[in-house]
Amino acid sequence: MDAEKRFKEAQSVKDKIAALEEMMATIPKHKGTEKLQAELKKKMSGLRKESEQAKKGGRRESFLVEHEGARQLALVGAPNAGKSQLIRALTHATPEVAEYPYTTRMPVPGMMIFENVRLQLVDLPAISPEYTESWVAQIIRNADAALWVVDLSDDDVLERLEETRTFLASAHVDLEQMKVLMVGNKIDAGGAEEREALVKEVCEGRFPMTTVSAASASSDEVEQFKRVVYDFLDVVRVYTKAPGKKAASLIARKA
Repeated sequence: MDAEKRFKEAQSVKDKIAALEEMMATIPKHKGTEKLQAELKKKMSGLRKESEQAKKGGRRESFLVEHEGARQLALVGAPNAGKSQLIRALTHATPEVAEYPYTTRMPVPGMMIFENVRLQLVDLPAISPEYTESWVAQIIRNADAALWVVDLSDDDVLERLEETRTFLASAHVDLEQMKVLMVGNKIDAGGAEEREALVKEVCEGRFPMTTVSAASASSDEVEQFKRVVYDFLDVVRVYTKAPGKKAASLIARKA
């Protein structure tokens, strides 16, 4: 296995983690490989803790994403939920998209434009009990709203939701107090509608929810999704008109 060879030859913690992630993505998921999956997760967890300890001993990474456009929306979700694929479909940003988790390492902003309104979407590293970048919560807190992306192809979607909620709560991010739109991604997957119903039942209407298949959405479906996001934000347009001139539209920073 190429990934296993790269892991053995890797010199840095970062390269070892990348190789393990690729191995996790390529091994078959069934009972016969459960022990191997557990071993890989254990190794990955240890390496991530080692990486975090190294950061604590030196300079901690932090990021500030300047607000641009009428609103800033943070993309929140578990590994492989499809956040990067979604931002690629909605903006001109080109974050890396791969089948293995933790592909996104730093914030990637992109501008979504709908009816001449510019909305800034920020792709973020995944939230997971195994490892989550320490600065992710701060960017979510600073955003005007969040798109909580959930993977409707995942049989453990409810567990992933709870892991995300628990981490953010421990980092003093109360989703109940934020403006949050849940995005059920991969709606075209088998059993997705049943999982969507389960998510809605668990959330009990606390968050509005829409669905999409970011990887295969048509241009019309993308525009429909943009409309949902735009309506969810309640963006206020203010029109000004000087005597003898056409009205000009201004977008209020806050609704």
